[in-house]
Amino acid sequence: MDARVVLQRRVEELVRRGGQVRREVAAAFAKASEHAHAVADGLIGLARAALAGAMKGIETAVPADRESTLRSVLDGLGDGLATAAQAAELTLREAHSRSARFAEEDLQRLAGDFESVSRRFADTVKDGVAAVGGLAAKQATAVKDHAAVTLRRIQPAVAAAIAIARRDPLGLGGQALGAGAAAVRGAVGALFTEIGRQLQAIGVTLEHRDPPPP
Repeated sequence: MDARVVLQRRVEELVRRGGQVRREVAAAFAKASEHAHAVADGLIGLARAALAGAMKGIETAVPADRESTLRSVLDGLGDGLATAAQAAELTLREAHSRSARFAEEDLQRLAGDFESVSRRFADTVKDGVAAVGGLAAKQATAVKDHAAVTLRRIQPAVAAAIAIARRDPLGLGGQALGAGAAAVRGAVGALFTEIGRQLQAIGVTLEHRDPPPP
């Protein structure tokens, strides 16, 4: 099943149920981001699906609680995106340490996906809120403002992932291949397989840790 559909349904369920919405949305998004390279619009497509699930889920919430619930969802999305960025950066750093490299098209796709997050996250939230009723004008404005706060919070992690993916194929400035050593180039798609492994390892603890402060 399409990762976007799975994530949308999961977030809707989490919002309807209540509880640790931020932490659980973060874990659900991080898990879904393993498949970001295989869905339309990548990470932004997943964020759009998560927001659609949240907007559906708040239909049963008390009107006064809808804004705070959506803020928790945005915090969870931010945490999940930051986790995805950290997993990507760690994967590339580890590859460099063993003189491995990934296909240039994978590196370009990864960087472009995170650049899209920087450019489009706030508008994605704005469009998601506008597409579904249920929020008063002040509530909708507050949620949109919180999207900007969330983006600023995760920007360092996103920028780090973009920077390391945009560097030369050997990574980290190409320092350090010993004399006569050769980089081992991975097949197309190998980068995303490795990032998925990192995310699975991170996910073991992500579901149980306390969320970072806003």
